[in-house]
Amino acid sequence: MNRRSNYWFFAISSSILMGLLMGFFAYMGDQSQLRNKVVDNLSLNHQLSISDITDNMKSLKNEIELISDNSSVVNFCKKNESIIETNDKEFEKWAQECVTHFGFYDLFIINVNGDVIYSVTREDDLGTNLVAGKYNKSGLARLFANAVTTKKFSGSDFSVYKPSNNELAGFIGQPIFEEGELIGVIAIQLPTSFERLNIGVHIENIEDYIITTNYIFQHNGGFRYLDSVNFYVPNTPMAGFRGDSLYVFTPFETGEQHWGILSIAPPLVFNASVSWDKIWLYSLVSILCSLLIWVFIIRWITKRREFLVFAKIDILLVQQTWQQLINKKHAFGTDFYYRIKNKIGINLVENESSIEEFGQEIELRTSEIINCLGDEIMLIEKLSSLALGSPKVKYSILKLQKLPTLFIESLEDEMGEELPLNANLAFNKIIRSLVIRFVGLSHSKLA
Repeated sequence: MNRRSNYWFFAISSSILMGLLMGFFAYMGDQSQLRNKVVDNLSLNHQLSISDITDNMKSLKNEIELISDNSSVVNFCKKNESIIETNDKEFEKWAQECVTHFGFYDLFIINVNGDVIYSVTREDDLGTNLVAGKYNKSGLARLFANAVTTKKFSGSDFSVYKPSNNELAGFIGQPIFEEGELIGVIAIQLPTSFERLNIGVHIENIEDYIITTNYIFQHNGGFRYLDSVNFYVPNTPMAGFRGDSLYVFTPFETGEQHWGILSIAPPLVFNASVSWDKIWLYSLVSILCSLLIWVFIIRWITKRREFLVFAKIDILLVQQTWQQLINKKHAFGTDFYYRIKNKIGINLVENESSIEEFGQEIELRTSEIINCLGDEIMLIEKLSSLALGSPKVKYSILKLQKLPTLFIESLEDEMGEELPLNANLAFNKIIRSLVIRFVGLSHSKLA
């Protein structure tokens, strides 16, 4: 494989690598933007859901406060302090309509002693005592105790309720007063479907949950013990990755309860939304731009190398021009020495008294090198000999690149005329090539 082929192989390989890197960075940027977008959307969804839930709770509070003040409730509680079976058909009808209208699961009337004296569904809790009876550890019992103690609206978080076939149930309640005296408590049982209505707008492929004190409610209405999912409930909003899934959690309070909304975005959410067209476009543009840059670089290197490669016609022009110079009276070597010393700061001799002799040495060495331009082996020998006899310093290639110009200036000055363009170009090519070879030999000598 020649040098030019090596250049193109490196150019194509590096361009493809650049395209892959650009594609990778575009992918990572796309994922970062998508993650931020998902977090923003879920955070807004959570706030809307929280607002809906808390507003619902406020409405329930207002509703049950109004219900507790209803004359039908007060009269029923006052007249039926210990009666389980009632013949109050008008109250029965009102209670049934109330439960149906508000979407409650059950409505209870509890006297001040803790006896459940009325229930719309008439399950096993009817007639039991919530202080000393078999359901005294239930959510309904906790609600009753809070309402009697605080004499205010109270709530009990969702928990398993045995009388309702061990389903989850949440309770809210309000004390019943007559002329300022506590005569009982009215309580409402909320079904788990009550929470399913408040999850907010469900986003495709994202799992949404409501977290209560002990349970996690799924979007489809199912529920599990919070301990079974191994999820630590933080006290502050959280957004971050666990494995490949993005977790976004927003805590909130409803009454005395500390709840939260959890959304989980699995890898499918991000993989399905990747903008592959944009990533491939970025990669392709990067490859094309890199190749274009390499085209200019390789062309520049090729032209530079072509400029340093001299042909037989260049050798003939240089040798003929040089022959014209040495046939005349001249002081080329001395002039060239001073130009090197004054313009590029290289002093080739220490004793100024021997400048003329050194100038003649320059001319002699120049003649020897020009005469053997067509013989590569002889040329290397002459340059090696020159490198061995030169001062033991590493020459600056930047300084030595000016030698062709200084050489031509001295040559034209001695000849008294400008060189023809083709001769000028020939000298430039040959001298630049000789300088590069000389520098390489000098540096290898010092190594």
